[in-house]
Amino acid sequence: FFFFFFFQAEDGIRDAQESRGLGDVYKRQTPSFRKNLVAQWLLKVQEKGFNLSEFSLVDAMGDPMDTLTWQIAGLPTDETSTENAIMVMNANPPRRWPLLIDPQGQGVKWLTNMQKRQDNFKVVKMSDKGYLRTIEMAIEQGKTVLLADVGETLDPALEPLLNRQIYSHDGGDAQLQMSRVLNYRSSFRFFIATKMANPHYLPDVSTKVTLVNFTVTMDGLENQMLGEVVSIEKRELEEENNRITKSVSDGQKSLKEMEENILKRLKNVQGNILDDDELISTLKQTQTDAAIISKNQVEASKKIEGIRKVREVFRGVARRSSLLY
Repeated sequence: FFFFFFFQAEDGIRDAQESRGLGDVYKRQTPSFRKNLVAQWLLKVQEKGFNLSEFSLVDAMGDPMDTLTWQIAGLPTDETSTENAIMVMNANPPRRWPLLIDPQGQGVKWLTNMQKRQDNFKVVKMSDKGYLRTIEMAIEQGKTVLLADVGETLDPALEPLLNRQIYSHDGGDAQLQMSRVLNYRSSFRFFIATKMANPHYLPDVSTKVTLVNFTVTMDGLENQMLGEVVSIEKRELEEENNRITKSVSDGQKSLKEMEENILKRLKNVQGNILDDDELISTLKQTQTDAAIISKNQVEASKKIEGIRKVREVFRGVARRSSLLY
């Protein structure tokens, strides 16, 4: 599928051609190939007269709050992993379902941690008895399914799901024909993952899914090793870092919820805004709460920066560990 995004005029054109060109070939490739691809596209765009000197998928489509939440759930902190997460979370109908190339299992671990707080997440394998029935029930109930450990071929019974053959009769409920006619719930999500390091998918598979390469990168591995080393040598420091990071994430979520609540109230207000005492009171309370949260965020950011400086002492050990791996 293709990526589109809006741009600000003063920044020049964050060109849709860039996003479309990075579409299918970008997400399945290694970090070095992605950087080379971006560099080539930038040159092409500049040749056309557009003032575009840099491009970042994370800046264009990412949300800092989502990124922080993903990292708390176990997503490696390198840029490539963040790009992968953005592409996976945006891969739902009418786009193609994501297939994670995940030999080290870090993508599956991240997805599992993201979903395990909910009771609507199922992990199945094609070798499981009745796995197709589990998927069909999840479709009707709007649950999330991860089909793990697939090979280079997929069960033909999944064709209607992979092809997104969703339809409705006379404006009725959305339906999907699999082994039987299913009532399709829009909240249903489907992920596929393989442990194969270099799978070769024929067009009858690759054209129906979004391939995302989650193979561990050196930067990602080094940061993971750094966390492991610090947790052994300075356990209290790593625990403090995790606690503050979660606090920052919770604070950002609270600010976003406040903003959405205010916008909702303003949208539904009747008559003159100044005559709505409840709305005025809510605005004042929200302003006070937001100021407190923002202050705490600044203090937490300073603490995180101090912790990072201490953690960097162990960077050399982490680098050697990643090289040994």
